[in-house]
Amino acid sequence: MNAATRKGHKVLFVVHREPLVDQTANALQVYGIDCGYIKAGYEQTDGSHQVIVASIQTLARREFPLDIELVIIDEAHSTAWYQTYEKLKLHYSNGVPATSKVRFLGLTGSPRQKTPTFGSSPLTNQLLVGETLV
Repeated sequence: MNAATRKGHKVLFVVHREPLVDQTANALQVYGIDCGYIKAGYEQTDGSHQVIVASIQTLARREFPLDIELVIIDEAHSTAWYQTYEKLKLHYSNGVPATSKVRFLGLTGSPRQKTPTFGSSPLTNQLLVGETLV
């Protein structure tokens, strides 16, 4: 995210629960990243922020932010099953995800669980495994 914002790119960070909007924004602000919000009860962000933290549920009822170049999906093992995620991916890729200039990054701690409501999305194409923390 820092590399993207240093280059002037706008980032959309999508979470799957309303309380995580504030939690994520607060964590980013600790690192000096100023965030806008897309969350129930808040007006749509004016687009001046380089990072926008949004709940997937509120995105379903609002216009998608403009000029996004990186979409980060938190808890992708569940968030990517929302129809709004598919709409997001199609919107930011002009209908052709394979040629999109917008990059998508899904974060998960449960990549191997596969059920219709909890598991790897059919919209993902690659799994990158990081270091084990324990």
